[in-house]
Amino acid sequence: MKSRYDRNAGKDASIANGRQKKMQGMHDSADAFVKAEQAKVKGKGGKAPMMEAKYSNFDAEMMNNGRHAQELAVKLTAGLDKVAFPVRPASSTDQK
Repeated sequence: MKSRYDRNAGKDASIANGRQKKMQGMHDSADAFVKAEQAKVKGKGGKAPMMEAKYSNFDAEMMNNGRHAQELAVKLTAGLDKVAFPVRPASSTDQK
């Protein structure tokens, strides 16, 4: 017996239609995910990054002498065991 809509036999048509429905569902879920991610970043594209004017000066905020990294490490490890995780505090003898 043939299916009314596609010339496959009844059992084969049922299997093919089930497979088609499953694949369409997978495609729809992936498409919904992509659309949601695109909606999240829709307003972020095509704009020039905004940067504070003070960062345009080459003598400001761009020196790396390690002091900032040491101070940040002390803040990050404030509650940790100092024996297990030793952090040297930033001393006043370091150059600015």
